[in-house]
Amino acid sequence: MGAVASLGARLGIGVVSVGPQSRGISQVHLTVEADDDALRELVERLPASASSDYGEPFGKVLKDANFDFYAIDPLLFSPAQVRLTSVGGGRSVEAGRVNLEVLERSFWG
Repeated sequence: MGAVASLGARLGIGVVSVGPQSRGISQVHLTVEADDDALRELVERLPASASSDYGEPFGKVLKDANFDFYAIDPLLFSPAQVRLTSVGGGRSVEAGRVNLEVLERSFWG
């Protein structure tokens, strides 16, 4: 939840809860305290597809980072699909998708 909470804090949004997740092909549903505009802005910035390294084989990403795991864009480790629901208004927005072709390419090149 660190990346989500950090981004939320910069946008002035409180993250209320995070469902369980696993990286790669995961889907998460987050409940947040935010108005509709902030919700739409945040959701587009959260899925793995928002990373500049999205779609690249992980070996290449790691090599490009000089094998420094911590130099890799943290968004690459985000869930594939994110749904946010506003605590106050109940509105939900969604971004990203499970992309099995990208997942396969990330392992096999």
